[in-house]
Amino acid sequence: MTAREHVLALDLGTTGVRALVVRADGAVRARAWRPLAARFPAPGWVEQDAEDWWTQSVAVMREALAQAGLAARDLAALGIVSQRSTAVAFDARSGAALAPAIGWQDQRTAPRVAELAASGIAANTLASATKFEWLLGLAAVAEAARAGRLRLGTSDVWLTRRLSGECCATDPGHSSCTGLWDASTGTGSGRALDRFGLDAAWLARVVPTAVVVGETRALGTPVALASRAGDQQAASFAQGVHLPGAGKLTLGTSAMLEVHTGPAPARAPRTWCGRRSRVWRSAAPTCARRCRCRRARCASMAGSRAAAC
Repeated sequence: MTAREHVLALDLGTTGVRALVVRADGAVRARAWRPLAARFPAPGWVEQDAEDWWTQSVAVMREALAQAGLAARDLAALGIVSQRSTAVAFDARSGAALAPAIGWQDQRTAPRVAELAASGIAANTLASATKFEWLLGLAAVAEAARAGRLRLGTSDVWLTRRLSGECCATDPGHSSCTGLWDASTGTGSGRALDRFGLDAAWLARVVPTAVVVGETRALGTPVALASRAGDQQAASFAQGVHLPGAGKLTLGTSAMLEVHTGPAPARAPRTWCGRRSRVWRSAAPTCARRCRCRRARCASMAGSRAAAC
């Protein structure tokens, strides 16, 4: 095949990160995987080291390329799939994380969620918003905010910043998991930002899932950063959830059900408010491995289309 007819998919999960090298026809040429560590400093707390994400991500990308007998110059694009509502605070200038990343399943903000629910405000611990608010209470994060150097985002935002050296971007899928996104307008919610004491300048710009936002030199020759997708949205697309009424259930670190509702807004039953974060359960890894491969392949194909535009 001619040069730059391959794409590289990077799938940053909860328990591991994998990379797939995919040909233009969708065939997987090579894959690599490494585990990711987590810390549990208190009951219900889940933390990860963003620098570990970076180290392991670069390692699996290089391993996959080596297995395929390719180099960065052979890649048309890089696509990112990641865990969605995990919250990261980092320095806008250096890209360095200012605190451990707070996992999507973390329950430390449960008292705040209960307070919001008592006021009639639908919230849950899964969304990033209360995690961002909690991070502002840390000295290093508060100092960065005062100095105008704070950035808050989900894991894809931080990875994009580290890969590009400058760009802070995310997509609507990840944004919808923050609790700060207004799906009816396709923009951030000013009311939500005010409620949690957040500045819009601290957040990443929201771009289409498949669009080139910059390039990375992490692998040597520059490679276009062409797509980013939440793991569950990517899995849904890869498993054929393309029409209203279709759905998928994946069993990984959690059990996640996604249903295609069509173009009209759909509201969850009120009984879900405050409970969604408790739905997840540990599940067998075999199915999870298959699902992660499919969603990574989906992201890589989306990236290939974006890079060609």
